[in-house]
Amino acid sequence: MDALEPDARLALVVAAAERSRDLAVLVRALGSLGLEPDVVEAAERVNLARITDNGLEFRHPLVRSLVYGEADPAARRRAHAALAEALTGDPRAADERAWHRALGAVAPDAAIADDLACSAEHQPPGAAAAALARAAWLTPDRPLRARRLLAAADAANRAGEFEASASLAEAAAADTSDVLERATAERLIALSEIERDRLRDALERLARAADEVVEIDPVLAARILVEAIEPCSATSQMERGARLGRRARRLARGADAVTRLHIESRYADSVRWAGRAGEATELALAAAEEAAASGDEGLDSLESRLLLAEAFFSGDDLDRARPIAERVVDEARRLGALSRLRLALATLVSVELVAGRALPLLAAAQEELDLAQGLGRGWAWAEALGHLAWGESLRGLEEECRRHVEERFKLQALRYPDPIIHPSLALFELALGRPEEAARALEHTVRVRSERGLFDAAEGSSQLTFGAAEIDPGKEIPVHRHKVGDRYVEEGFFVLEGEGEVRVGDQTSPIRAGSFCVMSPAEGFHSIRNTGSKTLKFVMCFAGTGVQMERKV
Repeated sequence: MDALEPDARLALVVAAAERSRDLAVLVRALGSLGLEPDVVEAAERVNLARITDNGLEFRHPLVRSLVYGEADPAARRRAHAALAEALTGDPRAADERAWHRALGAVAPDAAIADDLACSAEHQPPGAAAAALARAAWLTPDRPLRARRLLAAADAANRAGEFEASASLAEAAAADTSDVLERATAERLIALSEIERDRLRDALERLARAADEVVEIDPVLAARILVEAIEPCSATSQMERGARLGRRARRLARGADAVTRLHIESRYADSVRWAGRAGEATELALAAAEEAAASGDEGLDSLESRLLLAEAFFSGDDLDRARPIAERVVDEARRLGALSRLRLALATLVSVELVAGRALPLLAAAQEELDLAQGLGRGWAWAEALGHLAWGESLRGLEEECRRHVEERFKLQALRYPDPIIHPSLALFELALGRPEEAARALEHTVRVRSERGLFDAAEGSSQLTFGAAEIDPGKEIPVHRHKVGDRYVEEGFFVLEGEGEVRVGDQTSPIRAGSFCVMSPAEGFHSIRNTGSKTLKFVMCFAGTGVQMERKV
């Protein structure tokens, strides 16, 4: 580059900014800058680029990036302005011209911003997010700028660009005084927190945002509330999730079909996670059938069809769930909507698992795992490992199944407690004729699901969590301790029926009906075993809310 004359360097910057590699466009742009086409021959002589029938080709894509990146901002703006002029009058290049005009602007410009925002309407989510973010920067009107920032944040979320989504939403919240827009921004920030495994932060943010708008727009409040159901489940706050779902249903009476589908299907999830599977199935199927019969145009969106596929699956209607999920997968791939693609693949995996179709299950699960790893979403990674293990157990792939179960165990021990992996290993052990090993694989599942019977601040307390548990004769809750956020908490329990023993550190003590025990110190490990002939039943209390179990590994 240093060997080139200034005109040749500027011509290369124009070529680097021109993405279509159309030689005619490049020639017109150079002409608008008063440069002759043969100026690019200097780049050929130093082997940076060459002219072909397809246009000007750089020696390597990195050379193009280097040329553009090393140019000073003024040169880049001149290049984009020249390219915008070169594309004037070509209706096929309207979007490209809007981009060049935007990148050539030096100050806010309403007309340029409007053109770029219009071009974003028919672009994939990632490109739309970039266009809307730039359009917002160019928008002189502050309220409109905030709305475009919100739209950019939503598009970035759909593209799987979660950090960008949160940043754009924060900028929108700072730029608006509108209560509804601030709540929408908070919702998008929370969704990004969920995707980045900051579940407790997301849950509290969603609850606050819904409270801010419940009197102004109850339907928006309902949509915000149901987004909190998933983080409630992931943090073992099942009753709180069910309560939020019930509240959202009340607020959304009279809403449109898409909103009702969203809220009813998420409420069905909360009912299922609270242990009422039959009721949840009926709720999900009713929601799916109502939405499908409504003819609402809103159901044409990718998100709505994904919800519909999930609802039909949860309602045990595989014949209607599968084709919808397959179409959503195909469209999400085409659009580059990565977060929606992962969810659609997870739904398709579930459909194929229930149908017993191992090969399509494995294909979808592997793609889901690759996406979860690429997106950096830890608990989605753990979920995908479980889906892959299910398929491998169905196919008899013992080594692969055990490896992925082990990977899932490691993730669980670190941060993501979820029992759903264990049935895949149990199924495999049963297939090998080893029922005792299968039973052991299921024990932790039963225990963790019992732990999910806890109820906390959603039921009235802000400092305590209460719950109940049962242990069958000869069984135990293995060595563990309890955490709330980053701190360990004490546990106390009162035995209602049965007898057993409790071990705290190296000390073992007998327990029976009427015994009251406190597990101290909080960071110490403990276990409980049923040594009697009847079910050991007890109630428990923890010093905090949102309690999670941490096993000793």
